[in-house]
Amino acid sequence: MKKSLFLSILCLLVAPIKAANNYRIPYAGIGNGAYEIQGNVDMFSSTGYFDHSGLEEALGEDESYSIIDSRLNLLYGYGDSLQFMGGISFRSISAEYAVGSESITTSKSGIESYSFGVRYSWVSSAKLYYSVDFKAAQTSYSNTDYSTLADVPNEEISLGDSGNSYEVGLGASYLLSKEWMLNLRGAYRQPGNNLSPEIGFLAESAWTWTSMSASLGVGGVSALGSDEYSDNTDAKPVQGRAPSFMYNSINHLIIEPQAKIGWGVGTWRIDLYASQVMAGTSTDKGTRLGIQLVKFSAPTKKTLKKESSFKEYSIEATVLKVSPRGRFVQIDQGVSQDIEKGMRFDFYETDFFGGNELVATGIVYESKLNRSIVKIVKRYSKKSIHKGFTGRAQLAQ
Repeated sequence: MKKSLFLSILCLLVAPIKAANNYRIPYAGIGNGAYEIQGNVDMFSSTGYFDHSGLEEALGEDESYSIIDSRLNLLYGYGDSLQFMGGISFRSISAEYAVGSESITTSKSGIESYSFGVRYSWVSSAKLYYSVDFKAAQTSYSNTDYSTLADVPNEEISLGDSGNSYEVGLGASYLLSKEWMLNLRGAYRQPGNNLSPEIGFLAESAWTWTSMSASLGVGGVSALGSDEYSDNTDAKPVQGRAPSFMYNSINHLIIEPQAKIGWGVGTWRIDLYASQVMAGTSTDKGTRLGIQLVKFSAPTKKTLKKESSFKEYSIEATVLKVSPRGRFVQIDQGVSQDIEKGMRFDFYETDFFGGNELVATGIVYESKLNRSIVKIVKRYSKKSIHKGFTGRAQLAQ
């Protein structure tokens, strides 16, 4: 009895969990009416810093510096390609350092910034996805400039780089297999606080399974070297006493390897992530640990009518590939769009002049993240199915 109970519990723990939205291709469109809500909290603990020349310095025994960031972001799909983004960020900073013979322990917290953006996504092929985005942010605070460190109040620390900022980015996702993809992104950024413009970058390899996802990559930023104090770093105004180069930097460079693992259940996913600043200039060295909760939704279902027999449809897909004998076809919809094994699809030849001829019917044989294989079970025409044909799924009766 105990053995049977143990085996039952073990099976529940290791059995695949059906996750309709376990992982979405980062740079693909999320679909009309779909949304994605992300809430995350992470903590960065500094172990030292890289000064304006790139020399590494460890924090002293009586020094510490840490940042806790909490964010809430929303992504909403308008049409198949356009998405709107919005977010709010809350930050808390704690620091410990000495001023003369006095030991100072101080902290500062508050809303860090508000952000808004737009993203446009498109598909180049069955494996390659692109997106271009624009994002702007405004901090809720402003920093005070001091001529020298001696002018700064003993407990003064800054919450970040104040002011307006914006970025324009280009991302790409390439599917190497059903469960493996590469993601690349580059962005031009104009930070706040009168910092030099910079280039942000990310390269990662991601894997997704039935209920899990994982990724490994490296990200960071590289300033374009146009800070007005590049040739006279000592003249840079001081904005706080914290033992940190994280903010108010000069032409900073950050190299940050990162890893993430996630679990999905239904339309929810939870991620754990970690990163480590390994090298840089005018920034801090340290570790970031975080947790993220994501809520997905499926695209709004459009009701379509079959002209000849007035059938109703809820999902429309496009044929991407056809097997040599025409027995199987691949469509551009999968579990992320609620496509399930056994679902019935009707395939049409459509054109710009209103043509809408029913050619065949098939049953979903296999469904993956954003792709499905459909087995053709009945034909209504002598025409062969080709790439670009339209597949429509019936509403459940």
